[in-house]
Amino acid sequence: RRQRQMCIRDRISEAERKQKDLQTAQSHYLKELKSNVKNFIQEVQEFRKVYEKKGPMVPGIEPKEAIERLRRFEDEYFVKERMYTINKSGEDLFGLPNQSYPELERTSAELKNLKRLYGLYLSLIHISEPTR
Repeated sequence: RRQRQMCIRDRISEAERKQKDLQTAQSHYLKELKSNVKNFIQEVQEFRKVYEKKGPMVPGIEPKEAIERLRRFEDEYFVKERMYTINKSGEDLFGLPNQSYPELERTSAELKNLKRLYGLYLSLIHISEPTR
């Protein structure tokens, strides 16, 4: 009986140590998440500024150049979208409110519309080429 009580105490002690370890790890990951979200807010704002200055909607560029820029910004957007998903999952895990990124949402909508527009443009060019 005495041996059983010692075994139980050992298990309780081990469980308490593990709980402390998990709390320390949780604190570390929460700080890291908050730092990542803060940095990501700045990244998204910078991405939007560059998009507005050098993106596919800059007035006066040729359609071919706009299509190339669209592809480059789509690639970069997908990286940002992945980071958004990771951060959102972390916020959900820790019960934090989800950060909103209006610049990212606006850029997403514009990229989708531009992709459709230039897709139609390329289809028309392709259709009209044989008649030239």
